[in-house]
Amino acid sequence: MIVYRVELKVKDKTYGPYLAAIYAPDDVKVRRAVNFFKNHASMMPEPHEDGIGFFPHHYVCGCRSLAQLFDWVAMWSMRELLDAGFTLSAYDVNVDYVILGKTQLCFNPQKATLIKHLTAVEGYQQMEFEEFEEFGEHA
Repeated sequence: MIVYRVELKVKDKTYGPYLAAIYAPDDVKVRRAVNFFKNHASMMPEPHEDGIGFFPHHYVCGCRSLAQLFDWVAMWSMRELLDAGFTLSAYDVNVDYVILGKTQLCFNPQKATLIKHLTAVEGYQQMEFEEFEEFGEHA
């Protein structure tokens, strides 16, 4: 299964926008981008409110599609985060290590293989292509 995630690498670990500022407290650019993201994010559910009852502490959050990810992170917030050093990452993860919710998922990063990093524009274009293909609107 392909999983998408916005993350910041701090030392040997990655953190999403909700935790990154905690683990990179002295990075002003990261703090500003995270605050911008939080101030402009739509109200999205916590994992337990989204149908994900329990997940191990080492699991991280992501999305099953780019469309789902862009529901969480608006394009202007995505650009702020990427400019601050975050990456938009695509992983291949065996479904045995994924817990699906309605609008997000949790997965074991130790069992994930990084496929690629995308720019905000690449992610948005790929999302549009995937939606185009999904509805059979290709020639």
